[in-house]
Amino acid sequence: MHRLAGLVFVDTRGISGYASGLVLVDAREPDLRRGLRQRGSDPRRLSSAVAVVGAVGYLVVSVVLTVVTLSPMVGGGLAVLLAVGLVVANLVLVGYLAYTGVVVVRREGHGLGNLLTLGALGGVAGLLLLLGLGIVLSWSWLVIPAVAGLAVSATFGLLLTAFVVYGAVYARQAPHPGMDAIVVLGSKVFGDRVPPLLAARIDRGLEILGSEQEAGRRPVLVLSGGQGSDEDAPEGAVMARYALREGADAELVRVEDRSRTTEENLTLSRDLLLGEGLGTSLVVTTNDFHAFRAAIIARELGLDAQVVGAPTARYYFPSAVLREFIAVLARSPIFHAAVAVVVALAAGALAWLVVR
Repeated sequence: MHRLAGLVFVDTRGISGYASGLVLVDAREPDLRRGLRQRGSDPRRLSSAVAVVGAVGYLVVSVVLTVVTLSPMVGGGLAVLLAVGLVVANLVLVGYLAYTGVVVVRREGHGLGNLLTLGALGGVAGLLLLLGLGIVLSWSWLVIPAVAGLAVSATFGLLLTAFVVYGAVYARQAPHPGMDAIVVLGSKVFGDRVPPLLAARIDRGLEILGSEQEAGRRPVLVLSGGQGSDEDAPEGAVMARYALREGADAELVRVEDRSRTTEENLTLSRDLLLGEGLGTSLVVTTNDFHAFRAAIIARELGLDAQVVGAPTARYYFPSAVLREFIAVLARSPIFHAAVAVVVALAAGALAWLVVR
């Protein structure tokens, strides 16, 4: 950060620094949330994901076009190689999503959330089938809605790509040292047993706590989670017992046992800290698929919080991250619905001009 003539320059230290949330502002800024919003530099936004991934994509296309201009033969070969690579990558991705979709349904049940991956693949496949039928049978009334639907799915597919890629970078950034508290977000427990998904979150929190203690700092560890209707005890209490068994210092452990949502995890943990007269600079641990959405929520709540991710089983990740993406879109339903309508109308109009 540099100061000159009363001005504050915000330094994000490149794309990786931007994704990590390494944004430096004037320490005398009275309102962190307002300061970040005014400077437009907070990385905890879906628009940030789109901007960063879009910039990288633009850079790749620019390089290819430059090579084509300078050496048509080499550039043409590179373009063909990239096109083949994209086709192969998409076929592999579809196969992977289909496989993991079946596995997650078999292991986790037939709940709506577990069926999202297969449902999304089925929807796109259905639109492609309708488009093919419309073209073969010359039914323009079928081609137009199929093109519109595919355009909408492609638009949100690009958003999903940005969400996943940028979110993966964000979740894997090293935690910034010197936090006041480490907050571990809860999830379902079974009796007094912590399942692997939640254990990974707690272990990540304990790892960060250990690093801070080695450096001579003593942040508190907040285990946050209320009791669901199908749980025998509050998640926070079960998590705390696990953390203590794993060697956490009892003097640093705090339990927040009333929250039911990510928003409540964050706000009630903040209130707990304020009630003890502690600071509220946070590092929050959750699973990698959930980290970026939790960061977006933390930004909306005005919290000084970095969210870091713990590993998730590979078979579970696609379905889980798709749920998170839909939940992020649902936070601005009118805007995203408007985008879908505009894209569908534009694509449908273009299709009509072609097939009429």
